[in-house]
Amino acid sequence: SMNLTVRSQTLNVRCAAFNNDIKCIDAQDFPPLPPAELDDGITLNVDDLRSMIQQVTFAASVDDARPVLTGVLVEVNDGEMTMAAAD
Repeated sequence: SMNLTVRSQTLNVRCAAFNNDIKCIDAQDFPPLPPAELDDGITLNVDDLRSMIQQVTFAASVDDARPVLTGVLVEVNDGEMTMAAAD
């Protein structure tokens, strides 16, 4: 099940033994994104993408006191994708 508490902007996701709270931010707090250049896309194998994600997510901080470290940097240049995280 998924429950969104608007006052605290927290999304609670529950499935079997999994239970996690995800902090959300109102979309109005972000500037609009420019249209995507669809010609610049890349194609990835699902298993390769999964492996890349597993290799960086352990390094992403879970401490909300330093939110800048809670994400993963994803860059795509010249048909290659790079991911990085720091805890």
